[in-house]
Amino acid sequence: MYYWEGATDDEAARQCLIAYHGADEDDLDGMTLPSEMNARRPDWMIAANAAPSARLPAALRRKLADLRKAHQALGSLTPERNAWHFDFQVASEYLPGIEECASLPPLTLVPFDQFTRELDDVGRQGMEMGFMDIAGICPLPDASRIDDWFASMRLGAQFLLAAQDLVQFDPPISRGSHVRT
Repeated sequence: MYYWEGATDDEAARQCLIAYHGADEDDLDGMTLPSEMNARRPDWMIAANAAPSARLPAALRRKLADLRKAHQALGSLTPERNAWHFDFQVASEYLPGIEECASLPPLTLVPFDQFTRELDDVGRQGMEMGFMDIAGICPLPDASRIDDWFASMRLGAQFLLAAQDLVQFDPPISRGSHVRT
C-alpha cells in the first residue's frame, strides 16, 4: 500500500496507514515506506540535482510554461461548472460498474525500472477492472451552463495536449524544433 496521504517520512506514513487505511501496526514492517522509495529514485528525480530553468533548452522551457498555463486555466474553474469534475453518485447511476474501476489515471511519469513492483500493484486494479476514465458528466441545470461545459472541456483538452506535448518532447532529437506527430 502506497497511500500515505502526502506523508514523506516513515513514521507519518505508518500513522497514516493505521489511521486512514486500517492497517495493523504489526503488519507494517513488510510495507514499502517513503524512505525505501526515496532510496531507489534515480538522480534525475531528486530536486537538488535539477538544473535551473534558465539552463533548460528554450523549447523545453516553453513546453513547461504551456503546461503550467493550461493547468492554471483548468484549475481556475469551479467544480460545478467543470466537465472534468464529476459527482461519483451521478456517474454510478449512468455507468453501472464504474465503482469497481481504478480511480487512478492510467498514466505515470515514474521510472518503471526502479519501481516495477509498485507500478504493478497500483495499476493492477485498472488493468483487471478498467480505469475510471470519465469526463463530461456535469449536471447542466439550465441552458446557460452549456457554454461553461464546452469551455471547460476545451480547457481540459488543452491541458491534456500540453501534457502530451511535453511527454513526447525529446530535446536531443528535436534540436530546438519539436514536431507533433
